[in-house]
Amino acid sequence: MPTVLCDSCPLIALAKVGRLRLLLDLRGVVHITAEVYEEAVTFGHAMGAPDALTIRLFCQKHNWGMGTL
Repeated sequence: MPTVLCDSCPLIALAKVGRLRLLLDLRGVVHITAEVYEEAVTFGHAMGAPDALTIRLFCQKHNWGMGTL
């Protein structure tokens, strides 16, 4: 099974275009680090980015905790 390490830019871009579900289509394990989550969600929220909430809710919906997807 392949392992995908997701960076904040693709994560944010997928959220902006409403395609985070593409991560569910990957055949393997997807990981994000706590730093990537912090950049995409925590800092994004502090800057008022609506995609930060989208990412957080997506992670919660799929029981993906901070640091791993």
